[in-house]
This record gives sequence, C-alpha cells and structure tokens, in this order.
Amino acid sequence: MISAKRYLIYARAPFAPASVVPVLLGAALAWRFAHEFNAINFALTLAGMVFAHFGINLFNDYHDFLQGADQNNRFRNPFSGGSPHLVGKRERPETIRNLARLSAGVALACGVALIIRVDRGLGPILCLMIVGFAGGYFYTAPPLRFVYRGLGEAFIILNFGLLPVFGTYYVMTRSLSWTPLLGSLPVGLLITNVLYINQFPDYESDHDSGKRTLVVRLGTHRARFVYVCIAFLALALIAIPALWMGFPRLSLLGLLGLMPTVPAAWILIQHHAAPQKLLKAQALTITAHIATGVLLSASFLWPG
Repeated sequence: MISAKRYLIYARAPFAPASVVPVLLGAALAWRFAHEFNAINFALTLAGMVFAHFGINLFNDYHDFLQGADQNNRFRNPFSGGSPHLVGKRERPETIRNLARLSAGVALACGVALIIRVDRGLGPILCLMIVGFAGGYFYTAPPLRFVYRGLGEAFIILNFGLLPVFGTYYVMTRSLSWTPLLGSLPVGLLITNVLYINQFPDYESDHDSGKRTLVVRLGTHRARFVYVCIAFLALALIAIPALWMGFPRLSLLGLLGLMPTVPAAWILIQHHAAPQKLLKAQALTITAHIATGVLLSASFLWPG
C-alpha cells in the first residue's frame, strides 16, 4: 500500500499550480463576464484537473522510463529529467502505472459528476474530457507519442491552457464563449515555456534515446530563441485584449508576472548548452506562470 505522502511525491504535487492556475482563471473570467460562480462545480473541476494532472505526470514517467528516455540523463534536476524513483529502482514501474490509473479514475469521477450536474447527459464536458485525456495520455504513450514527434508544446497549451480555462468557464456559466479561449492564451503559453525550458537539460538524453522534442529538432542554439518568442507572445496576448478587446485595463497587471522571464531568458541565451546552469531559469519560468495567472485572475475579480 502506497501512503498518501509517497503518492504525492511520485505524482509531483509541487507542480500542481500548473493545473490550479487555469481553473482559477476560468472561474475569474466567468465571474467577470457572466457574473456566475458555483462552488460545487468549481470544486469538482479543480479536483478533476489536479488529479488528471497527477495522472499525466505518472503516465509520462512510466512511458518515458519504458522507452529509455530517462535512464542515461546526466543532468537530472528537480524540474526535469524524469522520475528518479524509477531510474534509481526505488519503485516498480507497475506501481507508477497503477497510481496513474487511480489518478485518472478520480479525475473521471469528477468529470462524470460534472456531466450529470451541468450537461445532464452527453455534451461539451464529455468532449473536453476525451480531448484532454487523449492529449495527456498520448503525450508520451505509444503509438502517438506527441512529445517524441516535436508536438509536445501544442498539447501543453491545449491541456494546461485552452481546455481547463474554457471548461471551467463553461461549467460556471453553462455557455460557450470565445472569451475564455482568448483569456487562456497567456497562461497556456507560459506553462508551455515551463515545459519547453525543461527540455534543455534533457537535450543529451532525449537526443540519444530518440525522443525528438522541439529542442532536439532545433538544437539548443536555435531553440533558445523560441523561449523568448513564446514569452513575447504571452505579453502581447495580455496587452492587446486589455487595450482594444474589452478586457479590463487592470488585467495589464498580468504583465508584472512576466518579469521573471527576463532573467530566465538571459540565462537560457547565455547557457543553453550548459544544463547545470539552467536550474534558476527553470525556477523563474515557473514563477512567471504562477504570478501571471494569479494577477490576471485577481484583475478579473476586482470590482469595476
């Protein structure tokens, strides 16, 4: 029997903000633009998203290990490099797989409850769940293995940006709108940058194991500038809706959350081929995602 503490360690619970932030943002957008909030639906959505995230983490560690992506990584750190528990033979792959299935089961139960409460049958929530599961599970799992084909970034922005923000907005308001899709893009891009910069320390291991991530395909010298482009796009997608598309001007506060990406980008540009020097940049990128998401959510909840 695995204890709750060990489960949270294996599932990488400290990275839960990646799933909490978009749910908060979706609820804030629903309150701002539709004046709707339902505490039970919010709790079910949040729990479902967090357990889905845990399941994705566990499935990804399991499938990466089976495909040899992590075993020879010389530059593993707290943010990248796969599961040290599998590589160090401190846990059996079957245990990680079973915990992943358990996590997915809890997420499924939350989704079914929302289907009953909101759609009362087949509807948008089921579609969102199917797309989210496929994007998360096949991120590393055969036969699709999206990240191995250089498509990981597209599915990160989908699963940790567009889908959870849009889905949360929908379960709050029972309406479909372009507003949450537009509002989701900055946090979706920033969490994509988190996963993207984590590929730099893994470059050697991924390259040797045939894991053709975008960084492997571009090479670290060219790939470093993609990080900067993603950050600038996030900046534009905060500023443009606030200035010209009806979002509150206060949402420009989200630009302050981007500040940690400046030193992170500088570190990456200088040390893209020195994995041992990227830890601070990885931490700053996580900080930027959380700070921007919180500031944007607060700006939508502020009266006026």
